[in-house]
Amino acid sequence: MTLEEAGISAGYSEKSAAQAAWQAMESVKRKMPEILDRAGLTDYALVEKHLKPLLSAEETKFAQKDGIFTDERNVAALGIRATALDMAFNLKGSYAPKETHNLLAGVLQVNVQELKSAEETLKLLQQVNDP
Repeated sequence: MTLEEAGISAGYSEKSAAQAAWQAMESVKRKMPEILDRAGLTDYALVEKHLKPLLSAEETKFAQKDGIFTDERNVAALGIRATALDMAFNLKGSYAPKETHNLLAGVLQVNVQELKSAEETLKLLQQVNDP
């Protein structure tokens, strides 16, 4: 769903749906860390209690012959570990930034048509560049 479609679905007017949806998303992004902290999910707690244990995750593999289980072994859960490492690298900002211009292009396209002055254009661009 595009931002405009999401905005309309959320009940915003068609004229400003994309901008309103973008602003709502930004507001939630700013509030979410506080909500998580109040719930006891601080950055430190998430890393210590949840992320670090995933880096040593194991799974049990079973062997069977003629429908009867004959053996079982604990092995490294490589998929879970890889996902945990990916999560850690993302949190640390180790990856190159993802391109977001396509997401924002819809917002700019809709709103540039509605802007009445260069000053409004500059305000919008500042909002996009400094979320």
